[in-house]
Amino acid sequence: MASHSTLSSSSSSSSSSPRQPETYYNYFAYGSNMLPETMECLRNIRNYRNATAAVLPNYQLIFRGAAAVESKQGSVVHGVLYTLDEKEFDIVSRTEGVSTGFYQWIDCQVVPYIGDSSRAGETALAQSLMTSATTAAAANGKQDTAAPASAVAVSAQTLAFSKRSSRFPLIPFQRYALPSQSYLQILKDGAKYWKLDRSYQIRLSQITTTCNRGPEGMLLQIAKLLNPPSTKRR
Repeated sequence: MASHSTLSSSSSSSSSSPRQPETYYNYFAYGSNMLPETMECLRNIRNYRNATAAVLPNYQLIFRGAAAVESKQGSVVHGVLYTLDEKEFDIVSRTEGVSTGFYQWIDCQVVPYIGDSSRAGETALAQSLMTSATTAAAANGKQDTAAPASAVAVSAQTLAFSKRSSRFPLIPFQRYALPSQSYLQILKDGAKYWKLDRSYQIRLSQITTTCNRGPEGMLLQIAKLLNPPSTKRR
């Protein structure tokens, strides 16, 4: 059954019997899942429904080896907004360790990019805030009409560290633990692919890593050999 934060769309009925509505989930990825090869080769998720760059306001990117987000007023995290069906959403849950308690799903509001300029995310967020303020003013009678929606926040779900994640012995219990070089490179490659704001890509390049390259890059290369990525790219 779909949770309150999911999207549902009805399929057309067949001539014999009506089909059950399909359930879709808006998933905001900010870590290694930004990279298409991670989704395709490691997760075996190849159907990108309306995938787009997006920005998550009032959160910051943190690391405990792997990436996560936590609430912080005034900060932003850029990433990719995917629309997944129920099976694909379950794959992300299982492969990201939700069932084991490492991550947990949280509801959030993200703003899809507008255009593909080097500040597309920043521009979309500013327009979204302006639209919200104008709509609120109109609702309070301080303005005759609400401004037309140009950038609107979208309800989504994303991953955050759970309280139980501190029990995992392979990753030291620190609020901030440095990512490996190869893991951070996957994030940077994903950010480059989706043309995230230039300022955010610079921020990623300035994150300090461990001295070790880490296994993530090698694991991804093996996955690409065993389960080659699609040749279709945007």
